[in-house]
Amino acid sequence: MIKSFFPKIAGTGLVWLMLAAGQSRGGTAVNPVTLEKSTYVSEDVQICFNAVEGTYREIRACTRLLGKTGPRAALRSDIHVRRGLLYLGARRFDKAGQDFAAAAGYDDTNEFACLGKGFVALSQQDHAAALSGFDDCRMHSMTAPLAVYGRGAARELSGDLAGAKQDYGRAARMKTGWEAPLRALARLETGSKRIVSRHRPQQHGR
Repeated sequence: MIKSFFPKIAGTGLVWLMLAAGQSRGGTAVNPVTLEKSTYVSEDVQICFNAVEGTYREIRACTRLLGKTGPRAALRSDIHVRRGLLYLGARRFDKAGQDFAAAAGYDDTNEFACLGKGFVALSQQDHAAALSGFDDCRMHSMTAPLAVYGRGAARELSGDLAGAKQDYGRAARMKTGWEAPLRALARLETGSKRIVSRHRPQQHGR
């Protein structure tokens, strides 16, 4: 089931919304000058922090960047998150998990590191770990709607459709205009109506 569900996660913008957070958590794009005055570093920054495909070239740019950033913990955490997201989009889940763990180790306030670990667990069909991970993230400021949506996905995949509906509804209320949870709710409602219709007693004419 995860094989059919995971593309829906990416397609509804979860991975890509996370990738769009390629800016520092202060809201300012990472400036190559803060790393080094080097054309090569600048190019790697642009590739790594504007990447959306999870290609070898994009992942290698982030890897090279990690070798050039020095000991600045918050910046290294952001780069690990970015590479983890690229690995996640490329379905290299073990590598993604390693990056999110490293990101949290450098900066335990990095919300995307917490969120990423939840999506890795979800992608590996470890629904209990995913639920626990998303619970840890759902009170954060930036990523709370994604965490609640992720928890809904974990509940849906584990068979708790009522709980999934609750979480999708809450995610939709937390982020007005976000279509992903609304589509998930509509899909579950349609499925419920089909089940009711199949089990409804047939009316026979006399």
